[in-house]
Amino acid sequence: MSEETGLPAEFDDFKRSLERTLMETLPTKRWFGKKSSRIVSVSLRDWCTLSVEGAIYIYAFVDVETDENTLESYFIPLVTANDLERPSRDPHSIRGKLGSWILVDLVEAPYRSVALLEWLAKGGTLKTEHGRISFNSLGLNPHDTLFFKENISTGGVEQSNVSIFFDKKYFMKQYRHLAYGVNPDLEVPEFLTHVAHFEGTPEPSGYAAYDSDRGEALLFAVFEYVENSGDGWTHFTRMLNQNMGQQSRDSLLEDCSQLGYLTAKMHLALSRSMGDPRFDPEPASNRDVEEWRHTYEITLKATMQSCKKALHTDSTHKPLLEKLLKSTARLEGLVADSNLHILLQLTKIRVHGDYHLGQVLKTNKGYIIVDFEGEPLKSLEERRKKGFALKDVAGMLRSISYAANYTLISKRVSHNAVQGWVNQARSRFIDSYWNAVKTLRIVPSEKHDLINLLRVFEAEKALYEVRYELENRPEWVHIPLLALLQLR
Repeated sequence: MSEETGLPAEFDDFKRSLERTLMETLPTKRWFGKKSSRIVSVSLRDWCTLSVEGAIYIYAFVDVETDENTLESYFIPLVTANDLERPSRDPHSIRGKLGSWILVDLVEAPYRSVALLEWLAKGGTLKTEHGRISFNSLGLNPHDTLFFKENISTGGVEQSNVSIFFDKKYFMKQYRHLAYGVNPDLEVPEFLTHVAHFEGTPEPSGYAAYDSDRGEALLFAVFEYVENSGDGWTHFTRMLNQNMGQQSRDSLLEDCSQLGYLTAKMHLALSRSMGDPRFDPEPASNRDVEEWRHTYEITLKATMQSCKKALHTDSTHKPLLEKLLKSTARLEGLVADSNLHILLQLTKIRVHGDYHLGQVLKTNKGYIIVDFEGEPLKSLEERRKKGFALKDVAGMLRSISYAANYTLISKRVSHNAVQGWVNQARSRFIDSYWNAVKTLRIVPSEKHDLINLLRVFEAEKALYEVRYELENRPEWVHIPLLALLQLR
């Protein structure tokens, strides 16, 4: 690893310029988590500079304060580039200038990330002004990094993290929003692949972490690349846009069976007792059930408040919103003791936590599962808690239903035709899942109890979806509204 390089005299000017730039541009970045808030201040909290093969790298760590009294930290990796004439088209990017150095976000110069692979393979520590960055190999071969000067590309801009691909052998995730603590996006795949020998997710090969007085935060993680044709959402919506042809319909039903079995295999791996308290299954307690009920009730209350507010602004969906508001008592009844007591028979395990079609990739052998970060609005501690496997099952079932309603209703296919296909898809997924896990205590001993519990877990997910769509995509809100109104 190259030595730290000296800073030009203009660094103070650069610091102020970067802070001003971030004040203006952060709200437009996919990875910025407080888009609905106004930024009050941005301050460069820590940094380091180093020189590698004639390029200057500046790793900047900034604090962002908003008008909601929140303070968040972000990682901004910058590197020298040849010119700034080409306008940036990447929403991840940040640009700046330091003396005679022209700096761009690392995502605009992905070929510069080869140096990161080399550091990860060799291991070591890089000092920052107020902390340090550790580089750690989990099997990354230093010899491999010599061949990645070409064929380097960045991932899709819809991701909340930045991905860089190295010649279809490795891909690197850069975590811009700093979360201090153990990150499940590395922790869970490392357990699944290295300990439980689960083959349905890419194997981690190395990582870099930033250590400061606030704790440790994951900066980069490298995984093996698995050849794929895109995520499940893209595949399902593309196939469903073919007007419900028999071939595409049958093909996707088979995909639902594959996804049910893959989900079961993941849960089987996560339900093994391996002597690791982070992952060993635990029996559910009364407290666990009450916590889940409380979460559901809070979600229901917040959703109904959002619906009341939307009545004054969303005339298109007013009839559906009014119907849902009248269904409050029925939705409250879903978490009655008679429905939830079965949860006490189950064991808790680590789960994916944010499981949907966008978190699986289509391969020539089926699917693989990615992105184990969990729900982004929750703390790392909350995301790492053990929970009920049915949360993942409900998440994928809702996603399959979403894909069908999104694509088919837009093509003026009848609602009955849509629901007919969704019912078949659900049956294929549930049957495949159930047949693989029915002897385990992560599901009820009777299939009809599984179906009843899934209604409750899917209701919670759909209530969240209503709030999300009202705030972000109101034109989609009819999809979860109809799902809740049909729930019986």
